[in-house]
Amino acid sequence: MKTLRQVTRFNLALPVCIATVLGVVTAPAASLVLTNTPPSPGPDDVYNFSGGVGDNYNVNGGIDAYTYVAYDQTGQGQTFTTGSATNDYLTDIWIRHCGYTNTAPGNGTWFSWGNGAVVTLRVTDPSKAGQPDFAISTETYTITGTENAGAQWTGGGGLGDDMWLHFTLATPVKVTANTQYGFDLTATVNGGGNYFEWFGISNNVYGNGFAYSGTAVHTPSSTVHTNQGDRVFLVQLGAVVPAVQPVLSSPLRFVPVGQTVSVTATIPSIANAGRSVDLVLTNNNTSLISLPGGANSLTLTFAAGATNAQSFDVQVLANGVGSLSVMPNSAFTSASISIGTPVLAQESFDYDPGTQTSIDQANGGSGFGEAWSQPSMQDILTTGLTYGTDPSLVSSGNSVAVGFAGNEAFRALPGSYGGVGGGTVYVGFLAQAPSGVTDWGGLSLFNGTASENLFMGIVVASSPNDTWGFLQGGTVQMNMSGSVTPSANTDLLIYRIDFPTTNGGMALVSCYVNPPMNSTEPYTPTGSAYVNNFSFDHIRLGTSDGIIFDEIRIGTQWTNVMQFTGTPQPLPPPAPTLSSAARLAPVGHA
Repeated sequence: MKTLRQVTRFNLALPVCIATVLGVVTAPAASLVLTNTPPSPGPDDVYNFSGGVGDNYNVNGGIDAYTYVAYDQTGQGQTFTTGSATNDYLTDIWIRHCGYTNTAPGNGTWFSWGNGAVVTLRVTDPSKAGQPDFAISTETYTITGTENAGAQWTGGGGLGDDMWLHFTLATPVKVTANTQYGFDLTATVNGGGNYFEWFGISNNVYGNGFAYSGTAVHTPSSTVHTNQGDRVFLVQLGAVVPAVQPVLSSPLRFVPVGQTVSVTATIPSIANAGRSVDLVLTNNNTSLISLPGGANSLTLTFAAGATNAQSFDVQVLANGVGSLSVMPNSAFTSASISIGTPVLAQESFDYDPGTQTSIDQANGGSGFGEAWSQPSMQDILTTGLTYGTDPSLVSSGNSVAVGFAGNEAFRALPGSYGGVGGGTVYVGFLAQAPSGVTDWGGLSLFNGTASENLFMGIVVASSPNDTWGFLQGGTVQMNMSGSVTPSANTDLLIYRIDFPTTNGGMALVSCYVNPPMNSTEPYTPTGSAYVNNFSFDHIRLGTSDGIIFDEIRIGTQWTNVMQFTGTPQPLPPPAPTLSSAARLAPVGHA
């Protein structure tokens, strides 16, 4: 008999997630509706509505590895065969959550979707299994935790809620008549919990396809495992070409005033496969950025069957961040891109504790878009931190003491930064933990105040050495041998983030813990790791224990965050690399 599912997750008092939308993603974003109303099949739709009566009658006898879409499992999929229609597009995919009618044999089902979890939805070509082009289309959905009529979708031990997951693709897929395709769903980021059981049956009731599973945990794979039985599903097929989402991208989006940014508009091929289409762009901030000729809008015409990418230049006129957006029409849905000057912000907490008793509504420093927001007014100002004697980090004013869970403080930046073309961003700050850290604490980069995209600090449960580091979802970098344990000593933490220049790339985060004070960046970081690409427009200070923060600096150069006086400290030498075209040879050969 199966037991209660064990799903790997972090024990955090904060949401940990990644950005999968906002124009900086590795895949387009699908949309989702959870509903108890089943789909009504259209004339070209393909479906199977037959499911098992109990847990042990699901696909492959109900074995978790072949039924659960979960972060600790492989992806789950189903193949199907199209009908005789010759001009169909796959626009929507319906998946049914378990709704058993009998508890025995088997032990019911468990499910939980938490804020920040991510699932990846693919349309596949079964004839290409094991090959790089197995996936025809890849889209993602980031869970908000409120899909279930405003409440987190969760439960366990019973029959299931018989919920339908209705995904609508951002880019419909053109399908050929009388051809077998597949689709699969993989839980790729755990976030606040990411698992549910896909309803199905162990009999092969659908004659034109089969259930399958991937071969890599929380990673979409091109190799598959054929399962016994079929899943409950419906794929919507129709002849109408719906509006699709274009992609606006640039290898570098933030430049000094007076310079130009090259922007490329890319449209899905189905948009102009048999017709000419116009993509209309609007400049939302004419005082900050300028389209060619100074016009307020730009129309790009894509001829039928022509290339799907066009480039143009945008000039940055003044300090700040502006945006270009797509005007939706019959061919295109909305899209936007942020362009402007690089982020450069600094906060020394130079406030008078007599008049500014908490950080809430404090509006000092420079380079921010709004004042601090901390409604519970528990983050207090205290004596400023210092670091080093000769040399010493430039510091002034006071510091802020953040204590106890729920007392996070947010502050907005002037725009949205990072993402594809986001360049290099440095984040530096001083931190001190007078009583140590037993749970978590640090500075985070957010989109808004709900989506955390990079956490810089410590989560004790993720760090066997209890040292400073960083994390994003399942990517943890907190076991760095050169790092230090938070304590009453003041530590200098600097993080370098190199954002990708092309869609689909990842961001490289490099962490420097107490680096030498020198105007030149150390040759080797304390630790580094690739994370999913993201953007950010807020910073957040937070902890469940008690941490003092000071001298927060954000910029695009090492010297923006490494500001010191005195004699520079020497840098450790770089680690050499020894290599050879051929290292193994017969005796007597060089």
